[in-house]
Amino acid sequence: MKTLYKITILLLTLIIVLGIFDYFIGDESFIQDYLRGTITETVGIILTIILIEIILGKNREYINLENEKKKLIRINTVIKIYLEKQNESAFYLSYRDKDLMTKKKFEIEENFPFSNLSELFYSSRSGFGNVKDTKASEYFNKVDILKEIIRTTLFQVDLINFPELSKLLQNYLIEVETFYPKESILNDLLSKIGDNNKMEKMTDYIEKKIENFKGEVEYSSSDFLLNKYIRLYKILKYHMYFNKEYEKLIKKYLK
Repeated sequence: MKTLYKITILLLTLIIVLGIFDYFIGDESFIQDYLRGTITETVGIILTIILIEIILGKNREYINLENEKKKLIRINTVIKIYLEKQNESAFYLSYRDKDLMTKKKFEIEENFPFSNLSELFYSSRSGFGNVKDTKASEYFNKVDILKEIIRTTLFQVDLINFPELSKLLQNYLIEVETFYPKESILNDLLSKIGDNNKMEKMTDYIEKKIENFKGEVEYSSSDFLLNKYIRLYKILKYHMYFNKEYEKLIKKYLK
C-alpha cells in the first residue's frame, strides 16, 4: 500500500512538472503534443493505481473482518462457558428448594419474586461446588469468574469491529461492580443480631425478612440491612437482560 502511494505521488509530481513545461512551450511545437500525451497517460496510470488500491483496500477489510470474526468465535466460546455456569448458580439461588423440581432447568422466570431468595444461605444444590458452599457464595464465585473473563476480553481483544458488543461488556462490569454486595452478604453468615438476652443468627433473621417481604423491590431508607439483598436481586435480574442482549449481538456479528 505504501509503495502505491509513493508511486502515485511521484506521478502527480511528474504531471505538475510536465504541466509547467507545457505552459511555456508554443502551441505549434511537437514537444507540446508529446507532453500532453504523456500527461494523459500519466493520469490514466494514476487512476488505475487508485482503482487497484480501492480493490485491495476492500479485500484487506474483508480479510480483517473475517479474522476478527474468528477471534470473536473463540471469545464467545469462553464467555458462553462461564455465562452458563453463572446461569446455573443463578437458577438454584432464585428458587426455593421445594420449587426446583417444577421448574425448567436453568430458566428463571422474568418476574420471579424477591421472596424466592429467602434460602440464599442454604447449601448449594448444583452438585458442583464445595460441599460447604451456600447458594449465595457459589453464585458470587461464578459471577467473579465471569467478570474476570469479560475484563480480560476487553483488555486483550480489539473489539473495534463489534462496537455494540464492546459497549455491552463494558456496561456489564459497570453494572455488576457498582455496589457489589458479595462481601457484605457473606459476612452475615457469621453474624448475629439482637441483644444479649435474645441473640439470633443473622442468616435466620434475613431468611424471615426476605420470605415475608411485600411491596416493590426497591432500596429502602429505613431498612439498610435489606438493601444489599435487594442489590443481589437486581444483579440477578440484570444478568437475565445481559443474556438476551449478548445472544442477540453474537447472532448479529457472526451471521
